[in-house]
Amino acid sequence: MGTRVVSGSGQTAGNVLIADQAGNGDYQTIQAAIDAAAAQGPTATNQWLVLVAPGQYVESLALRDYVNVAGDSPDGGVLLVASGEAAIASAARCTLSGMCIAGNHSPLARTGSFAAGKTLRLVEVLMQESAADIDGLWVETGEVVLERCALQAGGIVAYLGAQGALQVFESRLTRYHSGAALSNPCLMNAGGGLRVVRSTVENLAAEGEAISFSAAPVTMSQVVHSVIKKSASATYAIGATAAVSCLVSGCLLNADPQVANLSDALDYACSEQL
Repeated sequence: MGTRVVSGSGQTAGNVLIADQAGNGDYQTIQAAIDAAAAQGPTATNQWLVLVAPGQYVESLALRDYVNVAGDSPDGGVLLVASGEAAIASAARCTLSGMCIAGNHSPLARTGSFAAGKTLRLVEVLMQESAADIDGLWVETGEVVLERCALQAGGIVAYLGAQGALQVFESRLTRYHSGAALSNPCLMNAGGGLRVVRSTVENLAAEGEAISFSAAPVTMSQVVHSVIKKSASATYAIGATAAVSCLVSGCLLNADPQVANLSDALDYACSEQL
């Protein structure tokens, strides 16, 4: 697997376990390595790392606090497959990076019901499915931060519940499928805290908005310095079924936002149409 360089706040070189399905590491499954690291009592100042060797892992991961998971492959050779359950079934205070997520279960990843107060970071994660009935990421509780990720799904790429928060930085969210025309948005906010910065949110399916608010968030949402693209047949790039406070600034859009419901905090003067 080559030379491994381990760095980061609170993490020492000794706090590393290797997951390798070929049997050349400490454990053959990612979950077994996560559980073993969690048994060591990791803390914010003494975190553990699970390095995952290239290969296909059909697993449903229950992440654990302060146990970070990283694919040990510079070319995206670590594939986490959802089959029967979400590939990520519950979130924790940790970072998951350098992996591809696919599979036949909807959603492919979710935070679960007990992630309140926890932040999961997904860094350089690729998600790629095109079946119309497969959603990507569900943020039901807690917070998810996307950094340099590329998520594609045929259903809703990212769903944000009222008890969740989602921050998207320098990432690309793409809804695409070649099946029946469904009017799902790419990103649906059902009342959680949303921030999109320097990212692309696009709906390449036959129908659907780029971002849709189905309920008013508790705090003002922000969509700034980003590219927002609706499908060809949708009316709005950003739509809302309720009055929503959402700052839209410095963006490129291929259609107007639904001003009637977004007007409370809409700074559209700094944005342009594609």
